[in-house]
Amino acid sequence: NFSFTDVQNLYEQHTTATGQVFTPEAVQQAYYLTDGQPWLVNALARQSTQVLVQDVNEPITAEVINQAKEILIQRQDTHLDSLAERLREERVKAIIEPILAGEDLPDTPEDDRRFLLDLGLVKRSPLGGLTIANPIYQEVIPRVLSQGSQDSLPQIQPTWLNTDNSLNPQALLNAFLEFWRQHGEPLLKSAPYHEIAPHLVLMAFLHRVVNGSGTLEREYAIGSG
Repeated sequence: NFSFTDVQNLYEQHTTATGQVFTPEAVQQAYYLTDGQPWLVNALARQSTQVLVQDVNEPITAEVINQAKEILIQRQDTHLDSLAERLREERVKAIIEPILAGEDLPDTPEDDRRFLLDLGLVKRSPLGGLTIANPIYQEVIPRVLSQGSQDSLPQIQPTWLNTDNSLNPQALLNAFLEFWRQHGEPLLKSAPYHEIAPHLVLMAFLHRVVNGSGTLEREYAIGSG
């Protein structure tokens, strides 16, 4: 992976060529989101400079980097799509599932752990154990895994909105509980990772709630590996 200095130097090459500046906060955010993964570092830059801010007189800010991240995740380019395919493999599932569930890894072959490290799906934490490799993958993996459940969702009336279209948290909770009573069991069966199936169904429901008009921020436990 690229170091922070590598990312900084790479983005400065764009500034030298075009005059368009990446703010220090933008470089820091890009490094944080990617952990220096080369494809992601370059993809964020391309999306930021070629799509979101084409005027070279306008700087690339941390907010632009965040917007680029959301677009990459939603679009699932070839690189991210290939990761989604890997998640279906049993040797990958055996390691990723307990990490997402916040559980210790079972006894898994060293070759399988090395395979995921080489893929760049996970990394060794300085505190010990394996973690998901970077924040973008932390977003992509649950989103990919919940896609089947999301596609299976019936139409849901937005009863969680107030008359001014603001969110009513209690109404949202009630809507989810009613939805769960009616549809939870079959959706659990459709989730690919059974240990975290309830979480995936909840994410699918919340994605339907957001429905393109907002973002869903995820926090989940990371197992000790």
